[in-house]
Amino acid sequence: FTAAAAAPAPAPQRAAVIRRQNTNVVQVELGTLATAAAALRTGEVVTCERCDAALSELSTLVADDDADDEYDWVCEFCGAENRVQLDEDELPTAAPPPHDY
Repeated sequence: FTAAAAAPAPAPQRAAVIRRQNTNVVQVELGTLATAAAALRTGEVVTCERCDAALSELSTLVADDDADDEYDWVCEFCGAENRVQLDEDELPTAAPPPHDY
């Protein structure tokens, strides 16, 4: 009696797996976080008394001669004259350059 050699069964075909990009994931280098934290602003947001527009580095402040930390600001949007009190470190400065992620 001769036993017939059994042929190996063919391997099942697997469907190709395509990995999709997850657009909800952001990659940030940790050094970037330290640099960004150094550029944080201090103080409360200063807004116009009439229209609630915010004071920014584009706004023009005129120092009051009688007080060291008081400034006159004419709102760029509604033209209202505002008197604001700001410490030296609260004065708006140019924003740091944007980061390219």
